Amino acid sequence: MRFIKYLLLFSLSIQCIYAQNTDNYDKVAATFVLDSVTVDAVRTGKLNPVNFIKYTMEDTTLFNSFMLLKTHPHLLNMDAKIFDKKGGLQGKLKRIYSEQIENDCRFETYITLDSSGSFFNKKGQPISETFDLMKKFFTTPKKVCGKVYEPTPKGIVVLDKPNDKNQQREFIKRFIFAPQTIRVDVPIIGNKMKTNIFEPPTSDYYKFNVDFRHINDTLSVFDFNIVVDSVKYPHSEKSVIIKKMKTTFRSSDLAIISRTYEVYYPGLFVAADIFIDIDMHEIGNKLFPKSIHYKGEWKFPTKGKDKADIRLLFYNIKEI
Repeated sequence: MRFIKYLLLFSLSIQCIYAQNTDNYDKVAATFVLDSVTVDAVRTGKLNPVNFIKYTMEDTTLFNSFMLLKTHPHLLNMDAKIFDKKGGLQGKLKRIYSEQIENDCRFETYITLDSSGSFFNKKGQPISETFDLMKKFFTTPKKVCGKVYEPTPKGIVVLDKPNDKNQQREFIKRFIFAPQTIRVDVPIIGNKMKTNIFEPPTSDYYKFNVDFRHINDTLSVFDFNIVVDSVKYPHSEKSVIIKKMKTTFRSSDLAIISRTYEVYYPGLFVAADIFIDIDMHEIGNKLFPKSIHYKGEWKFPTKGKDKADIRLLFYNIKEI
């Protein structure tokens, strides 16, 4: 509400000064402690997407929040389904994980609520690589002590070795936390998968806009929307991999509190058709993940097709 009060005062001041001198916008803006996005909104009647491109590329909110989970005991409700090549349900798994911390060590216990169909192979390993990677990111299969957490993904990362395990893991990590930072550079395949959405010529495929709104009359946010310009590029499905992305920034500090995006690429050897939705919530002045919903399929030459629907709910997050 304080933000709205400042915004209204700012607007009223501009109206008064405008009656005296229409050239004083910049002088008025300089006297208020407001971010450039808010100034643009008042001066032009719209929000400037250019600023939000910068905020999106530099933001580390999502990754840092998930890393923060690793230092706080919490519960994780996991509901996962995997599908066969024909799209039929192959197996499902429902578990509640209790992620615990003791001294300098992190470990877990879990309760299996439902496990049916063919979800694990004969060695007890998950059939779905998507589920296996999700489990490695968000649970603690083995006790870990003195762990030094990985640095926050920043800037553009170039992925040029599709068979490399480390690059595959980095691809999934970036895919969840920062899809706009991926650049695929694989001969033939990489030239067609335009992932660097904020850089020309790929950026020309998109329309960018920013909306301002309230959530339950208590939280003001900016929605940064990126969608393919279907008028200019009606056949873009083989040109760009990210079809749409909506990132919601908290107006008070421009921290990301949610993100939804869709990825589609119908390649012969490498393909993806994925929806991801991430929500955050604040606990004790800290942002923590609230939920993740992953739905879709991807395919790599050495992996084949992997289709899954996975919902993660994080709760009972405690300080230690």
